[in-house]
Amino acid sequence: PEVIITNPLKAKNIIRYYGNKPGVLNKTSPSIGANDFILSHSKTLIANAHHVLFFAYVDPAFHDKNTFKAENRTLDLVYEGKGHLYTKMVDIDGAVLITRHWPPSKQQLATLLRHTRFLYTYDSWTNLNLEAILCGAIPIFLHNGPFTDEEIDDSELGTLPRIKFNQYNVSDDFFNEFESERIKLLNRLVKIQGNWHQGVTEFTRKVKKHFQIL
Repeated sequence: PEVIITNPLKAKNIIRYYGNKPGVLNKTSPSIGANDFILSHSKTLIANAHHVLFFAYVDPAFHDKNTFKAENRTLDLVYEGKGHLYTKMVDIDGAVLITRHWPPSKQQLATLLRHTRFLYTYDSWTNLNLEAILCGAIPIFLHNGPFTDEEIDDSELGTLPRIKFNQYNVSDDFFNEFESERIKLLNRLVKIQGNWHQGVTEFTRKVKKHFQIL
């Protein structure tokens, strides 16, 4: 992963995997060797990767069955995540703080999200944002971190329905627009998940060719 910037195991063949932009998580970019294979989680993370393999699996616990639409909910959550790398979190009046460690299970988190209206998030590049949308909650981005709105919406998922950090006013029809965009995202997600095995096969072929493995 990109947080390991050297070659501590003295490996002959190295695949460097980017799950975030270079230098974001540890402020230092890896020293890429001439023969290193560059694998990226998303096309928005690093230019000229040898292969992009977008992992789109989501735990089945995250769904919107037997719940209300966001506009009829009253619970709000706030999440910092990697946001501490970019800015200082402030309290959101009335919002419940969730962390990487609480709730302690995916099932409990999903139950909480199915009752959530707004998820105030300081982390623009976390699977939690997608999980919230799948449960019918609306993410409110309080900071984009190292990403632009265009980069976020140009990922494999496409446009991410949310309230942007610089979007001070929303339309009267916002909740209906959000639901429409949410359904489109769900449909795109199904297609992306269906392409996973093909992507892994292509990745394997490229790695064998890159390192001349017979």
